[in-house]
Amino acid sequence: MIVILWAGYLAKSIYKVIDNQQDFSPVRLCRKWLQKMIINEGFFCGFYVIFNGFILVFLRPGFSRLLQFESFHFILKNRFMIIVLKQQNGLNLIGQGGKIILFMLPWLIAAIFMHLYLPGISSLPPVMAFIRPLGYLLLVCGIMLWGTAVVQLLAGFSKGKLVTGGAYGIVRNPIYSSVTFFVLPAVAILTLTWVYFIPSVFLYTGVMLFIGKEEKQLEQIYGSEYNDYRARVGRMIPFSKSR
Repeated sequence: MIVILWAGYLAKSIYKVIDNQQDFSPVRLCRKWLQKMIINEGFFCGFYVIFNGFILVFLRPGFSRLLQFESFHFILKNRFMIIVLKQQNGLNLIGQGGKIILFMLPWLIAAIFMHLYLPGISSLPPVMAFIRPLGYLLLVCGIMLWGTAVVQLLAGFSKGKLVTGGAYGIVRNPIYSSVTFFVLPAVAILTLTWVYFIPSVFLYTGVMLFIGKEEKQLEQIYGSEYNDYRARVGRMIPFSKSR
């Protein structure tokens, strides 16, 4: 369902940009499309994350009767959501992600609001436009790290394995790390809007506050294998050994 919705939003945004674009420079076209995606579709993405975060945080046995309502049946029919809610070794796929996302989300919504309605405050000086190539580089790296991590996590979790290679050999939490250090800073640079650094800081803070519980569970399940992995790979900073 979310793939179909996003495909529609992508098609709509690309069409609007091309329809209104006089200069068809690929770089300019990509930047305009990215700006429209952030502003026009940001609130939709935020709503979807809030809804799923609520389900994943509060959906416990005491709330299972909610699933009897027809409006929640699509969750059970959605293969991805079944994988998320399914547990392996006492863990579910999302871990502490619901709490971390809900901790960061108000700041992301505030950043989008300021970008939309307070450009005089949120915008960087136009003279900073020369740093935009750095934004493209960060965005590509972030998407690659995030995508690789998601694929590895889905494959490894279904088998009950501790994933330690690939993206997880760079940093222990590559999904959060990619958004914190690559995607959100890239959005800030490409749109010349400093406010997107704020949700990046709160995402990092949320991980540091909540991920400890998940790490203790992993230590109990995988023992020395996880301890060795934690000793050689950092929690959030890529290519570091910070705990």
